[in-house]
Amino acid sequence: MVGSVVGALSTSIVTLMIARVLQGIAAATVPLSIGAVRDLLPREKMATGIGVLSATMGIGVGLGMIISGLIAQYTSGYRLVFWIITGLAVLATLLVALTVRDVTPPPGGRPDVPGAILLGGTLVCVLLAVSQGRSWGWTSGGIIGLLVGAVVLGAAWVVVERRSASPLVDVGMLTHRGTIGASLASFMLGFALYAGFTLLPTFVQTPSKVGYGFGASVLMAGVYLLPTTLLLLVISPYAGRLVRRTSAAAMVATGSAVAMLSNIWLIMRHDRPYDIYVATALLGIGVGLSFAALGTMAVEHVDPDKTAVASAVNSLVRLVGGGVASALTSAILSSDTIMGTKVPTVHAYQVSFTIAAVSVGLAALCAGGFGWMNKRTAAPAAEG
Repeated sequence: MVGSVVGALSTSIVTLMIARVLQGIAAATVPLSIGAVRDLLPREKMATGIGVLSATMGIGVGLGMIISGLIAQYTSGYRLVFWIITGLAVLATLLVALTVRDVTPPPGGRPDVPGAILLGGTLVCVLLAVSQGRSWGWTSGGIIGLLVGAVVLGAAWVVVERRSASPLVDVGMLTHRGTIGASLASFMLGFALYAGFTLLPTFVQTPSKVGYGFGASVLMAGVYLLPTTLLLLVISPYAGRLVRRTSAAAMVATGSAVAMLSNIWLIMRHDRPYDIYVATALLGIGVGLSFAALGTMAVEHVDPDKTAVASAVNSLVRLVGGGVASALTSAILSSDTIMGTKVPTVHAYQVSFTIAAVSVGLAALCAGGFGWMNKRTAAPAAEG
């Protein structure tokens, strides 16, 4: 809420960045909300609750693009976006204060400042290297220095987190037998979802005279993504029933496979508006199934008191996947342009869609493979 007010009143890029940092703090509430669901809901409703919460992230992104498109089309500034978010933040604060109750006391702890600095530095080095590789030169001293810095800072981060009494990220949870499949799938699904939300708006807004694209407005670009948003909204309430009939891992694998079909469709067919609608519908089905079950897959094999930690790790890797997707796809589009222009070639988009397809294909394999191994491991324990 504070970040949104700062953003609405900002007069410089520095102030705007500070506002976005403050807004980003809200991401920490996602794993806390999933932990609350496990505490507050009956066991038979847990999967549905987690599914709805997970799906709302994708729904929010889609609706946000449509609202932003309306503002871009009918106003001349960005401030209204921040005022709308301020209103939503106030509403969320009131709803949580009036309806949510903690059933267990907080365990305590203190902020892990060294861990936050090292992790932030690692991500900045990686993303800056990916985004500036072409303009600086992939073999330039700056890029090599950034990559070396990422390795050094990343290694130092792991050491610090393993020794910290209250780590920012529980490194052991990243490699936990019950959660590693969910973590890998979450990273790759986050990559594919944010790649789609980054690539498709710019693709459809490209003027058709260059050989592809439809010259869509910002608002219409959001409408092209509407099937994804609507299907996320429709599928998420039923996810719990599907998880109980199959398994969370099977749902994540199935959804990832459908999301892969979305990208394959875009690689092969992208010349007509209905091609985009078909692709975004498939993306909505795939991500809806996957995200709805991913939260359950991340926490079902850990102790109840570790729910928020496991969920936090899962949310973190998903956000990192999205950040990498934005940087990598931007680098691809800027490095493969139509001669004499800064407009990306259609080949650049096809390469990006191919990478996204491979990403969700790997997510399907990770979810299915680790789900099968966890099931085999659990079977002897249950018999014992």
